[in-house]
Amino acid sequence: MGELVKELVQMKSLRSNLLSKHKKHGGFVYIRYDNIFDAFFFMIVPPTVETVVHYVDENVGLLYEAKSKEVVGVQIEAFAKSFLQKHSELLRAWQLRSVPRDFGETMSSMNELKPTVREIYRASESVIQKENAHLSRLFRENLETSNMAVV
Repeated sequence: MGELVKELVQMKSLRSNLLSKHKKHGGFVYIRYDNIFDAFFFMIVPPTVETVVHYVDENVGLLYEAKSKEVVGVQIEAFAKSFLQKHSELLRAWQLRSVPRDFGETMSSMNELKPTVREIYRASESVIQKENAHLSRLFRENLETSNMAVV
């Protein structure tokens, strides 16, 4: 966060083949919030896959695989401290979310969280769209059609 540093790669060199395949064939979108780092993530690959961040503004970054340069997710830094404060319509939904206590509640919370995740993406979509409208659309479509896994 803070001052943006020089880009590691040009935006035009990032690829969207995996996002397109994921949209076509389905799969999970992995959702994670790291309360220590205060970052919200959604990815089409498991969170164990190593990624690099390409920042598009002070909070929002695209996650991509280093070798292939395939975009696989979005990271929103300073999520509770800054991003939610800029998007008050999301703040209440985020505060009302429940933390599951067991597997059954986890399964139920995934269905309840899906509309909130879509709204979080919509709030970040304009900065992604400025950089790459095609990626923006693919993320939106993947979030609308994919199953979500909270990890």
